[in-house]
Amino acid sequence: MKSRKALRGKRAVSHLMAVMLIMVITLVLGGALYALIIGVFSGVSRNYNVETTGSVISVDVATGDAMFLLNFRNIGTSPLRVDNIKIYANHTITILFDGTTKKPNINCTGVLSSDVAGSLYGSSPSVAVTSDSVLNIPSGQVVSLEFRTSGTTDGDMSKALELGATYNGMLYQVTSGGPAISLKFTVEG
Repeated sequence: MKSRKALRGKRAVSHLMAVMLIMVITLVLGGALYALIIGVFSGVSRNYNVETTGSVISVDVATGDAMFLLNFRNIGTSPLRVDNIKIYANHTITILFDGTTKKPNINCTGVLSSDVAGSLYGSSPSVAVTSDSVLNIPSGQVVSLEFRTSGTTDGDMSKALELGATYNGMLYQVTSGGPAISLKFTVEG
């Protein structure tokens, strides 16, 4: 009985204050849960980005020979499934991927007489041309595409490329539904 008498003199939290306290605690916990979920799932959102460091396009004006060494590093969070790459020079240069030979081909309508096959070097076996003619570049991986054209047998690439000029390009992901990614290339001699 002493304990009841001791409590009688003490004031309790009013009902209104109790409800307010519960609401504040609920809002704080809800906000913390929301921040946790957004933080966890923000890594799931798709991010497409490419780095072209070390890419070189050179043309010999006297012979029309050209060399393309195009390096692409997927610095986004999503894998890239590249359908084609275009370089918008004096003539559009198109890179396509052959699912049968698993190699890239370069074409320049109005300059090259036919497609010229190139070489593909990936930083891992998962960087490859698939049977549906798509270049697969997982996140964090690098691919190098190399092409050499001869002005005497393939066509004079100095008609398409000017020394010192910078050309815009696009990396197209038609099959994956991802956005096209803008690129820039400068021509050297």
